[in-house]
Amino acid sequence: MAAGSNQVEVLMETTIEHARQVVPSMLGTVETVENGIIFRTSTIHLSWVAHFLINLDFPVHVLKPDELRDLLRQIASKISREVATKGT
Repeated sequence: MAAGSNQVEVLMETTIEHARQVVPSMLGTVETVENGIIFRTSTIHLSWVAHFLINLDFPVHVLKPDELRDLLRQIASKISREVATKGT
């Protein structure tokens, strides 16, 4: 792993076939594990991973790193504020 990079592991609630369709091999790997499908990658910039995960059509659960989970919460909060502001 490169210095300063983050190991990413995300549990995906989908089939391995669907995961392979939506996760290009250059982005990372997907594999079947006991409790589902795991997406793994390594990156310095977590923002692209967060935006990639947001656009998937199935639920995901960030296993690591905690910083990715926090970033997703920040994005969700921002979207929620934007929607609330636009609706008034």
